[in-house]
Amino acid sequence: MLCAESEKCLESAGLESREKFHNLLHEMAVCTREHFAKEEALLLARNYPMLVEHAEEHERFQVALADFLFSAMQGELDKIGVFRFLSEWWVRHILVSDLDCRSYLEVS
Repeated sequence: MLCAESEKCLESAGLESREKFHNLLHEMAVCTREHFAKEEALLLARNYPMLVEHAEEHERFQVALADFLFSAMQGELDKIGVFRFLSEWWVRHILVSDLDCRSYLEVS
Protein backbone atom coordinates (compact mmCIF):
# COMPACT_ATOMS: atom_id res chain seq x y z
CA MET A 1 0.00 0.00 0.00
CA LEU A 2 2.67 2.53 0.99
CA CYS A 3 4.76 1.59 -2.04
CA ALA A 4 1.87 2.08 -4.46
CA GLU A 5 0.98 5.44 -2.93
CA SER A 6 4.62 6.51 -2.99
CA GLU A 7 4.90 5.63 -6.66
CA LYS A 8 1.88 7.83 -7.44
CA CYS A 9 3.54 10.71 -5.60
CA LEU A 10 6.77 10.21 -7.52
CA GLU A 11 4.92 10.61 -10.80
CA SER A 12 3.08 13.73 -9.62
CA ALA A 13 4.30 17.24 -9.01
CA GLY A 14 2.96 20.07 -6.93
CA LEU A 15 2.37 20.94 -3.31
CA GLU A 16 -0.33 18.33 -2.72
CA SER A 17 1.95 15.58 -4.00
CA ARG A 18 4.82 16.80 -1.82
CA GLU A 19 2.60 16.86 1.27
CA LYS A 20 1.25 13.38 0.50
CA PHE A 21 4.78 12.06 0.02
CA HIS A 22 5.90 13.63 3.30
CA ASN A 23 2.94 12.01 5.08
CA LEU A 24 3.83 8.66 3.53
CA LEU A 25 7.41 9.01 4.78
CA HIS A 26 6.11 9.73 8.26
CA GLU A 27 3.76 6.73 8.14
CA MET A 28 6.63 4.56 6.94
CA ALA A 29 8.78 5.74 9.86
CA VAL A 30 6.05 4.84 12.36
CA CYS A 31 5.33 1.43 10.78
CA THR A 32 8.98 0.44 10.50
CA ARG A 33 9.73 1.49 14.08
CA GLU A 34 6.92 -0.78 15.31
CA HIS A 35 7.92 -3.62 12.96
CA PHE A 36 11.60 -3.44 13.91
CA ALA A 37 10.78 -3.47 17.64
CA LYS A 38 8.64 -6.60 17.26
CA GLU A 39 11.21 -8.31 15.04
CA GLU A 40 14.09 -7.53 17.39
CA ALA A 41 12.11 -8.74 20.42
CA LEU A 42 11.40 -12.03 18.68
CA LEU A 43 15.03 -12.41 17.61
CA LEU A 44 16.14 -11.70 21.19
CA ALA A 45 13.72 -14.30 22.56
CA ARG A 46 15.04 -16.82 20.05
CA ASN A 47 18.72 -16.01 20.80
CA TYR A 48 19.59 -14.84 17.29
CA PRO A 49 23.42 -14.61 17.31
CA MET A 50 23.58 -11.61 14.95
CA LEU A 51 20.94 -9.53 16.74
CA VAL A 52 23.22 -6.58 17.50
CA GLU A 53 24.28 -6.24 13.87
CA HIS A 54 20.71 -6.70 12.66
CA ALA A 55 19.42 -4.04 15.06
CA GLU A 56 22.17 -1.68 13.90
CA GLU A 57 20.90 -2.05 10.33
CA HIS A 58 17.43 -1.14 11.56
CA GLU A 59 18.85 1.91 13.35
CA ARG A 60 20.67 3.08 10.21
CA PHE A 61 17.42 2.74 8.25
CA GLN A 62 15.52 4.80 10.81
CA VAL A 63 18.21 7.50 10.87
CA ALA A 64 18.20 7.74 7.06
CA LEU A 65 14.41 7.94 7.00
CA ALA A 66 14.49 10.65 9.68
CA ASP A 67 17.00 12.57 7.55
CA PHE A 68 14.64 12.40 4.55
CA LEU A 69 11.76 13.57 6.76
CA PHE A 70 13.79 16.45 8.17
CA SER A 71 14.81 17.53 4.67
CA ALA A 72 11.19 17.34 3.56
CA MET A 73 10.16 19.58 6.45
CA GLN A 74 12.78 22.07 5.24
CA GLY A 75 11.22 22.00 1.76
CA GLU A 76 13.82 19.70 0.21
CA LEU A 77 11.97 16.54 -0.74
CA ASP A 78 14.25 14.15 -2.64
CA LYS A 79 11.74 11.67 -4.04
CA ILE A 80 14.29 9.95 -6.26
CA GLY A 81 16.74 9.67 -3.36
CA VAL A 82 14.04 8.10 -1.18
CA PHE A 83 13.20 5.53 -3.83
CA ARG A 84 16.86 4.75 -4.41
CA PHE A 85 17.40 4.33 -0.67
CA LEU A 86 14.35 2.07 -0.29
CA SER A 87 15.38 -0.04 -3.29
CA GLU A 88 18.87 -0.53 -1.88
CA TRP A 89 17.38 -1.33 1.55
CA TRP A 90 15.15 -3.96 -0.04
CA VAL A 91 18.11 -5.68 -1.67
CA ARG A 92 20.61 -5.36 1.18
CA HIS A 93 18.48 -5.87 4.23
CA ILE A 94 15.29 -7.67 3.33
CA LEU A 95 16.70 -10.01 0.71
CA VAL A 96 19.95 -10.72 2.60
CA SER A 97 19.83 -9.96 6.34
CA ASP A 98 16.20 -10.87 6.91
CA LEU A 99 16.61 -14.11 4.99
CA ASP A 100 19.62 -14.96 7.15
CA CYS A 101 17.49 -14.76 10.30
CA ARG A 102 14.35 -16.29 8.80
CA SER A 103 14.70 -19.58 10.68
CA TYR A 104 14.73 -17.62 13.97
CA LEU A 105 11.54 -15.79 13.01
CA GLU A 106 9.51 -18.78 11.86
CA VAL A 107 6.82 -20.04 14.18
CA SER A 108 7.68 -23.52 15.38
